[in-house]
Amino acid sequence: MTKAPTSSPLPPPVAAQSSTQAPALAPTRRPIQHDLLVAALPNAVVAIGEDDRLIYANPAAEAFFSASLAVLRRLTLPDIVGFACPLVALVDQVRRSGGGVNEYGIEVAMPRVEGTRLVDVYSGPVPEQPGVILLMLLVVVPQFESLMGKNTAQLPAASQWVLWASAALRANGLLVLFALMVTGFAARFTLARPAARQAFDRFVLRVPQLG
Repeated sequence: MTKAPTSSPLPPPVAAQSSTQAPALAPTRRPIQHDLLVAALPNAVVAIGEDDRLIYANPAAEAFFSASLAVLRRLTLPDIVGFACPLVALVDQVRRSGGGVNEYGIEVAMPRVEGTRLVDVYSGPVPEQPGVILLMLLVVVPQFESLMGKNTAQLPAASQWVLWASAALRANGLLVLFALMVTGFAARFTLARPAARQAFDRFVLRVPQLG
């Protein structure tokens, strides 16, 4: 008596592969570190505490006051610039008003540094930290424009451009600063793409003295 052939078990059905693939996840953007942005600014930025002591100073402020952050934190604003300096009155005005105050052409004479410096000051309170005042000091270009009078057209093109840039920063300092930051982030985001990076490299190679 012959045995009936046993059939081998069928393999499990293979699921049909979908012709459409799942979309690739967009790369996550790194959060902006605001302390790095302030540290990279070319203008002096300081934070004044409730007792008028400096609690923060970016590298530009350290160069402006000719002192390190560790030294500045041990001093009050009057200790650095003197009690008669308009910066002290400006901080008091911001505390009383609770809003931003801008002053232009302030002379800062520091007892620890020889000479005086002419600066434009942009100040305001920090809403997240009550009692803290933020100051941004913009050093003004030496006033040789007034010495030249109306004969600025006789200056070299580079000097005329410097005078124009100084006037624009004094009139719209915060707006120009914001525009520069936006332009920098846009350029960095654009150059992160390979095609844009290659086009930029080809442009640099064609520019004399650069490529």
